[in-house]
Amino acid sequence: RHCENAACVKGCTRGALIKAQPMAVAGAPLRAVSFPVSPILPHRPDIAMTPVLRARLAKRLEDKGVTPSGLEVWLTCPKKAFYAQVLGLRPMQEVAEDGDRARFGELVHRVLKEFLAPHLGKPLPAGFLDAQDLALRFEAALGEEAFSVQMPYDARVALLAAARERLSRFLANMPATTVVELEREVRMTVTVPVIAAGGAGGAGGADGAGGAGGAELSVELKGTIDRVDLRPGGNMVLDYKTGNVQAKGGSPWLDTELFVRVAATPPGTPEAEDLLRELSESGLDAQLPLYLLLLESQGGFAAHNAAWVELKKSGEEKPLFGDDVDDEDRREVIGNRVPALLNFVLRHMLAAPELVARPGRRCDWCDYKGPCVA
Repeated sequence: RHCENAACVKGCTRGALIKAQPMAVAGAPLRAVSFPVSPILPHRPDIAMTPVLRARLAKRLEDKGVTPSGLEVWLTCPKKAFYAQVLGLRPMQEVAEDGDRARFGELVHRVLKEFLAPHLGKPLPAGFLDAQDLALRFEAALGEEAFSVQMPYDARVALLAAARERLSRFLANMPATTVVELEREVRMTVTVPVIAAGGAGGAGGADGAGGAGGAELSVELKGTIDRVDLRPGGNMVLDYKTGNVQAKGGSPWLDTELFVRVAATPPGTPEAEDLLRELSESGLDAQLPLYLLLLESQGGFAAHNAAWVELKKSGEEKPLFGDDVDDEDRREVIGNRVPALLNFVLRHMLAAPELVARPGRRCDWCDYKGPCVA
């Protein structure tokens, strides 16, 4: 049956397909209405810090201390740090076809330690070490790992080829040096004043840090430095990275105005939360400067600089401080700004009324993205 509209009779007679037109088109035989559909954005609620949770956090810090990598998690996403370091939630164990990245990183660290150990304390000219020897050691070690056996053959061959190439680049880019420490364990104790929740100042009180005694808390900062080298300028802390590197992680440490605000902002306040977010988004790297502070605290070491060793790509060293940074600025960072930030983050953790989630690209690979989303 033809429709009554004269405008479309011809089309209907020819058997043409009638296409729906927008509602605004007058006289159309078939009109459609559409509604815009937006995705439902995930909601990541903050964690309200009750006296019980605050006491648990204080107890954890007092008993277990904190590592440079752990402190950086508190800086970048307090909610993730709470899940991992206070509640002790562990990610689900899954078999990944591309291998266990955490175990792979541990394997690379172990192989490099065993490879460099015979040369400890001896001057090493550039290009002196044998890349073939290192590759064979890595291949033998990989064959003993359970995760490599679970990988498909092609994925395992690709992993081995990529590792061989990257380790070769690492040795090719290794400058003349003297390795003086490997896997050096370092630790120091810091005393943190405990303030009331909300940053009002004063002792902890009923809503303070529970087991901390309402006055101060002793927290052990501890870690393991991958390597310490003696270079012409002094001792260099080296941190192997099989993942991404904060290429400009040292620049925020040289921002005088930023650290004036760190000293002036009361922890536990909304202003402190905003400042920590700013520090996190600035790209500031907390780990290397904290390792420099820890190394100097051991006695006998004058820390001069630190660098990430970018094993994921070229194997080159990415220094924390460039050649344009003078010794006075280095001393200011290591001696004053690193302890100031450490104290500020720890105090804010204990005084903040809420531990916030900081959504970003890191959420895509976060181990806690499931429980984080309401």
